[in-house]
Amino acid sequence: MKLRYFLGKVKRFLLLSIANILYKKEKIIDNKIIFSNFYGKGYGEIPKYIAEKIIEENKKNNEKWGLVWLVQNNKEKFPKEIKTVKTGTLKALYEYKTAKIWVDNIRTSFKPDKKEEQIYLQTWHGSFPIKKIEKDTERTLSADYIKTAKKDGEVIDAILVDSYFQEQIYKRAFWLNKNVEYLRFGSPRTDFLINNQNNKNLKEKIKKELKIENKKIVLYAPTFRDNESIEGYKLEFENIIETFEKKYKEEFLILIKLHPNATKFEDIFKYSTKILNFNFYSDIQLLSLIADILITDYSSIFFDFIILKKPIFISAFDFKDYLKNREIYDVIYQFPFNVSYNNEELLKDIDNFNEENYIQKIEKYLKKNIYYNNGDSAEKIHEWLKNKMINK
Repeated sequence: MKLRYFLGKVKRFLLLSIANILYKKEKIIDNKIIFSNFYGKGYGEIPKYIAEKIIEENKKNNEKWGLVWLVQNNKEKFPKEIKTVKTGTLKALYEYKTAKIWVDNIRTSFKPDKKEEQIYLQTWHGSFPIKKIEKDTERTLSADYIKTAKKDGEVIDAILVDSYFQEQIYKRAFWLNKNVEYLRFGSPRTDFLINNQNNKNLKEKIKKELKIENKKIVLYAPTFRDNESIEGYKLEFENIIETFEKKYKEEFLILIKLHPNATKFEDIFKYSTKILNFNFYSDIQLLSLIADILITDYSSIFFDFIILKKPIFISAFDFKDYLKNREIYDVIYQFPFNVSYNNEELLKDIDNFNEENYIQKIEKYLKKNIYYNNGDSAEKIHEWLKNKMINK
């Protein structure tokens, strides 16, 4: 394992060195944007919704923006307007060197030296964070990661923010340079949920494609653990389904969608006709749209469900152990929903859930906390990118 890691570092160093020399004088293509999502893990997250807005505007206004997407493999379907390139290759570095705009949602060391006239937009990959991130949890991060994060922060031109709380974390903990622009536009992936929350036809279409029609959907979407513990994932799913079905007198399914950093543990779950493995599905926003209920732990996905005022249950089964490895922000104690620390408490929370009281708590919470999401984030980002392309 150590040898493979070392060889990987050597390969990256050699490719980056070659690219920085070979492509140094390559001309930047002013209408070209390169996207990366979780090191090339599929067509999803915030970059997807930025790309789709660009494609929409291209068609509407006959604009000709060139879109490049870095992938780990080419098995997933992409819109015909997007060119896919394998990440970790010299070709990928060429695309970086010649793109006017870089869009990424994670830190990565596989980027060449950025030219002065290039623009790097960092979207990050979560909304309202529960677990402490970046400098706020520096003691849990590797020296290599910190080095990568600091280097990344030096060249970021703008970062997308969707709440006042998130903005303060970025300013304090992201090792960003003093000239970074904070784009208070909200999140394009939340646009999709806000604008389609009452779109019954779309929901039914997605369910039909996934063959999960005429069922109530519970989305289980936990985050990863730095120590790779699986204790927090030990939910009694059969009992959970039974409790939901008894309470609502309807048939339920649970879709299990792990964080991309935790998919290695997908085989620990016992799947059935009612407990389904959805780790193959890259776009969690579509799952969030069709889901009726969310069960999560320390993941920021809860934010999307608050916006939609859908029921949320927090399963912090490994809370004490989690705090030893990854600290959390105090906001977890201010949430308008219960936190359960074992299966018995979770089942009790489900059984005692009162929707009317829950909605009142959600509305009170949203009045206190400042969010920048109005359903037009992608539109604002598109305009911002357009201005950057025009202003060479």
